[in-house]
Amino acid sequence: HEAVNTAAERVRKHCLHLKTPLDVVRFSNRDTNVSDGLKDVYSQSLIDERRALFIAESSSRIAGLSQSLGLDKAFLMDASKLELTVIRQVDNLIALQASIDAKDTNADDVKDLRKTYKGLYEHVHSQALMLLSFDISSSSLNELPTKLWNCLTSSYAVTPNESLRAKALCKISRDMLEVLESERVNYDEFFARSRQLVTGTCVGIGQRHIGISQNQYDWVIIDEAARSIASELAIAMQAGKRILLVGDHHQLPPLYTTPPKRALARKLGVLSDDIDLDELLRSDFARVFESEYGNKSGAKLLMQYRMAEPIGSLVSDCFYKGELKTGSRKIPDIYEGLPNAMGNFVSWLDTSPQGKAAHHQKDPKSSSIANNAEVDAIIKLLKQMESNEDLLASLLGVVDGNEPAIGVICMYAEQKKRLRRKFVELHWDETFKSLVRIDTVDSYQGKENRIVIVSITRSVGDQSTGFLRSPNRINVALSRAMDRLVIVGNSNMWRGKNHAMPLGRVLEYVEERSAAKDGNYAIVDTLKLPMVGK
Repeated sequence: HEAVNTAAERVRKHCLHLKTPLDVVRFSNRDTNVSDGLKDVYSQSLIDERRALFIAESSSRIAGLSQSLGLDKAFLMDASKLELTVIRQVDNLIALQASIDAKDTNADDVKDLRKTYKGLYEHVHSQALMLLSFDISSSSLNELPTKLWNCLTSSYAVTPNESLRAKALCKISRDMLEVLESERVNYDEFFARSRQLVTGTCVGIGQRHIGISQNQYDWVIIDEAARSIASELAIAMQAGKRILLVGDHHQLPPLYTTPPKRALARKLGVLSDDIDLDELLRSDFARVFESEYGNKSGAKLLMQYRMAEPIGSLVSDCFYKGELKTGSRKIPDIYEGLPNAMGNFVSWLDTSPQGKAAHHQKDPKSSSIANNAEVDAIIKLLKQMESNEDLLASLLGVVDGNEPAIGVICMYAEQKKRLRRKFVELHWDETFKSLVRIDTVDSYQGKENRIVIVSITRSVGDQSTGFLRSPNRINVALSRAMDRLVIVGNSNMWRGKNHAMPLGRVLEYVEERSAAKDGNYAIVDTLKLPMVGK
């Protein structure tokens, strides 16, 4: 969802800059998935807006017929408001009461229905008082519509004949509104056919009622295509004359749920829990991109502007065979106040001097792991940063959008839980708390932070690597950093038999440059970090 939001917002911004008109619609099942910058083009918002406009204009349209019907204009306007905003809701109250009283209604549902009923009743009560100064509490629901109409006609001294004509006219308007709100009216399909830019996730946009499969678009552009499974890609691709797949198969792989992965493991004879099946599940994007067809029609974007040059060089050499180049980007001069352990562009905080205390702990309730030594080291760094008020003010000044300045990326979910728990237990300046995000690597693709601290977590005597043998997640974690990258882990894990593993290559890269007195890289002993204050 965030990739969709970012892409759509940037396209709109670009078209606005070029003064190019652009009709956009953003499809999603939940408004919480839609960014603030797209709320105005969210499909449900567009529908609600048009319904509200219809109601708002109904009174004026009905009042416009006053002369031909021989009725008072003010009376017709109030009659329209009464029918559409009060009596219509009274009918809804009657339906709710029937559901509450029904014998087959579940007890839990009754509780929710009563809550809804109460809120709607209060709304109707206030509307009736405002429009007619009529207190509905003294009347039963079934007799309310008649009483309300009698109250209105009495206040305008309207004859029964005139009242009937007004009722009939208002009923037509109400019937039109109810048709517009019925499931038979497919607004989403209309938006999908009429808008220049139609945006959504592959799965969300493929819902049958949107009718994507019946449309033909000039271009279908799929972002993060390397993370999509074949069926997800097919949903969107079927509707395009031309297809553009954008992605990086060196980063996070497609996400498969556990049952199909286990079924595949059985079929392939892969029975070890130490093997991450994502290594075996190549994305369709990767297969096509590396095929003969891909070599002819594909293109590599090899200039990156996110990472500072020392970070970009590490990522390029360790994960992209040195092909990735770093473009020019001004780095803010605000980092003098960082802790000494973070004084370089890339720092490896080494927990190996702590011996067995640096080993990870397995969570008994899950297969995930956590590492207390790394938790302590990261908390110490954060406390040091918090103590520098000038640094806090500077970091606050470079926050871009919703992304905080400091990101703590955990390779394991249990480590994220433990770090968050420790973070909450301690007292922090409120401003500093807003600058920190702690999350797993799987939720981090497409994001970036000025400072990134990566918790490797895995550290065990037999040097078993688990899924850290795969470069994809490690690549994502390290390449989120813009200005400073801190890697926290046990260096002994990535020597010897693991030296050729992805993290082994990263460690070797940092060690070689640190030994050569390259001021951009450093290996730091976690035992030399200052104690944590309360």
